[in-house]
Amino acid sequence: MIGGGKVRNAVSEESYFTVDLRSANQEELEKAQTEIRKICRDVAAEVGVELEMNLNERSKAYQILGAGDSFLVRTVFDILKFLEVKEIEVDPLGSTEANVGIEKGILSVNLGRTYGRYKHTLSEEAEIDGLFLAMKQILLLIYCLK
Repeated sequence: MIGGGKVRNAVSEESYFTVDLRSANQEELEKAQTEIRKICRDVAAEVGVELEMNLNERSKAYQILGAGDSFLVRTVFDILKFLEVKEIEVDPLGSTEANVGIEKGILSVNLGRTYGRYKHTLSEEAEIDGLFLAMKQILLLIYCLK
């Protein structure tokens, strides 16, 4: 996210940007943070601006060992196969969308819409069939876990 300024045709007194980093690998997350810090400092020094960085150091990459072989993850994979979902992979490292649960040690999965365009943009679109498919995934999972 980038922002700053009050009018279109003037240099803003203050500008900001936000970077949302997610990874299932803590080493890669730290590498990216280090590189971002370096680039920001170098550019600020080059153009002569004051730089203030506020990093969310609490954001960590979490994994639950053996989660990929758990009943929950195997069941989700079986549901996707049963529904003949194409081009869907179950990542053994997990999903960053499920980090909150995983961080608390709760085995977590991410289910949902599987077809659409422009994901994670303001123009995001979902195909209606994908929404019904997502509901089927969730209902089948609830049934299998009861």
